[in-house]
Order: sequence, then structure tokens, then C-alpha cells
Amino acid sequence: MKDVFEFRVDWLERLHGSPAERETFGELEIRWGGVALTELLDLSAATVRSTTRVSMLHLGIWLMANWWRLRWEPLPPKIDPDWRMAHEIGGAGGGFVWPALQFASDGETIGLSLHDTMSDRPPVRYLRNTEGTISATTFERAVDDLMSLLLARLSSRRVDAADLAEGWREVLAERRDPMAGARRRREALLGFDPDAIDADDLSAIVSAGTWMGEAALEETMAAARAPAIRNTIEYLRDKSLEPGSNLDLAALEGVCRVWRDGHHRFTRPWERGAALAGLARREVGLSSDEPVSSERISELVGYDVMADQPTSGPLGAGFRSPDAPNRVKFHGIRRHPNSRRFEAARLLAEALDGPPADAVLPITDASTARQKVQRSFAQEFLCPTEGLVRLLPLPNPSDSDIEGAADHYGVSAFTVRSALVNRGLVDRRYLPA
Repeated sequence: MKDVFEFRVDWLERLHGSPAERETFGELEIRWGGVALTELLDLSAATVRSTTRVSMLHLGIWLMANWWRLRWEPLPPKIDPDWRMAHEIGGAGGGFVWPALQFASDGETIGLSLHDTMSDRPPVRYLRNTEGTISATTFERAVDDLMSLLLARLSSRRVDAADLAEGWREVLAERRDPMAGARRRREALLGFDPDAIDADDLSAIVSAGTWMGEAALEETMAAARAPAIRNTIEYLRDKSLEPGSNLDLAALEGVCRVWRDGHHRFTRPWERGAALAGLARREVGLSSDEPVSSERISELVGYDVMADQPTSGPLGAGFRSPDAPNRVKFHGIRRHPNSRRFEAARLLAEALDGPPADAVLPITDASTARQKVQRSFAQEFLCPTEGLVRLLPLPNPSDSDIEGAADHYGVSAFTVRSALVNRGLVDRRYLPA
């Protein structure tokens, strides 16, 4: 992880705009690792530079207003204009041309996605294309440093920006207050700006989902978002009371014990999932590259993944027995055989790595760290990297090669492509757009 991220500012003179705009105008460089994300071609001067000329006032207002959503809200399955305004830096506006930089949180890390603006639109063209992640603490530190610099500049120039200063003090106070922070985090997970949902309505949602466990409820919020959260909690409550596939995961106690002693060493969710999969494969007696049969998966999870009938619903979930934590009732939703194998492997990851206090083990389409661990585990457990390296002509496997590997390991071709890209074995062009 190139976990160095910062906003650098050199102040410039500006002759028009409000006093606050004039005094906070400057050269902004956004750096990630050794890369200037703000590198651009100045069309009028016919020069390339690493900085853009903008008002920090507008950037500060945008960061303040969207801090909770930037910090906690994941990338949704379908991006709408409201999400883009809160997560793409162009939302800072003010009449300036901003880089096409997007931030998306998984709770533990912040994903960065940047594309160039190679069009004929003056006055500048941004040149960089890149994506990756930084830790959430690195993101917080960079924003805090920029806000301190901006507010100090306004103070030293004796310019009134009371709304910005007061708003940022409020954000900092909420971050220090566990109850206020929890409220803001949950609003963000549901896709709301601060105070955009009535406090009583949010309390009712939390009360309805308390039985699930705090972490499980927030995972469900991230997956369902505002329009569907009440129905999703009701769906899970109904499923928790219905008969389901009963799993006995006692055989994995050894894996769980070893894992919980050392998983903190892995900083990125996908690394954690892959490492857990490697440990699990060794502990259950699988070699580093052999396929996992459906019969073997069924033995591990305690039900026949091919015969068991999935249910229809918004998400799959396991339900822990209150008096026997190793016993889990499962309701899956995937119908294709390969998808059912993958879902079962995700359940294994959740049973091994999910918060022990949760009564519900959600398996969702959300882009949270917890779901990334599940997907990475399933990918590596069913389709081990070492096996792909031995099986495929890297770094340029053909479509036929990939389909053959998918058949060999009983996974989808997309799973193989994703595994290869995630492990840096092939170029990103191997993933569908």
C-alpha cells in the first residue's frame, strides 16, 4: 500500500472573488506515494505541472460537509449523482476545474480512483489514471492537516469564515464522542448526509436490528442502504426463525484459534482473506494448488451445497445458535452451482473472521472490508494463486486458458480473472469494464 497521502498548498494572490476565496486561493498538489494526482497540462501556457490552482475554501467546505460519508460510506452497486457529489472531489465546485478523483470507504481503507480528463475542454487537462487504497487513518490525517492549514490561513489573514470553522469543530467533536460518531457513521452507511434522516427514524432502525449484533447491523445498513433497510432487517428476522441448513463448525476451531492470534498483521482486507484461506487449506489438509470438491466443501460447512435449495432474498446470511456458537443456521441465495460453492466458502470466512458477538453473519454485495475479506477468502480457498501460476501461461493467458482454469477449480471465469488481477499476475484489462 502506498500509504502516503497529503494535500500540499502554496498560497497565491487572487484579485477577484470573496475575501475568503481570495485569501485561500493557491497551488494545490494532491500526492499519493510518489505520484502527483493533480498533474495536468495547462493548455494556455502549454506546460505540464503537478499542481492545480483552486480555492481551498471550496475544498474545505466540501470535506467538512461530506467527512462522514467519505470516511464510512462504501461504493454502491450503482453510483447515483448524490453519491458522486459526496465522493468525487469535483463536488467542491466553486467554478474551478478539479481532478476526477473519487474516494470510497470500506470502513478500514479508503479507495482512490482517478482518471484523466483528456478532452478539448479548457483550461487544463488532468493527466493521471490510477487507483488503489490508503488506510483510513492516513486519510483522516491528511484531511485534518489540510483543514488546520486552511483555518490557520483564514485566521492569519483576518478573514471571517465562521461557518467553516464552526462546522469543522462540530465534526471533530462528533469524532471524539462515541454516541455521536455512531449516529453519523450509520447515517453514512445508509447513504445520508448528517441529520438528513430523522433521529427517531434512525433510532427505530437501530432498535429493530439490535438483535443481530452491532457490526452485523452496520454491514446490513451498508448493503441495503436507506430504501431497503427496514425490509431487509425484517427479512433477516423471518429467516432467523425459519428452519435452515444447520452447520457444525467445531472442526474449524483450530483454524479460528490460530487465526485470531495473528490476523492483525494484515493491513488490507484482501490480504487478510487470502491469508486466512491459506491457513484454512493447510489445516484441513488441502495441498497448495489442488481443487476443492463440492463434497469437501459440504463436509466443512456441514450441508450439501449442491442439494440444498437456496432461498430468494436480498442477501445470504448465517445465524449463530445462542447456546452453541459453533452451530450456524444458513440461508443462501445463490442458484448457480459455482456461485453456491463461492457463497459457502464466504460463509466459512465469516464464521472464522466475523465478530464473535454477532448473531447474524451477513453475506452481501456491499464493498465493505468485511465483505472483501469474505470474497478474498473464497477466491483463494477455491482458486489458489499457486495453482493458477502453475496452470496458466502468465502474464498473457487466453480466454480459453482462463475458462479451463475456471472449470478445473469449479469457479466462474470472473473469479479467475479477479484473482489474477488482484494478485498482480495480469493487467487490469483482464477484468470486464
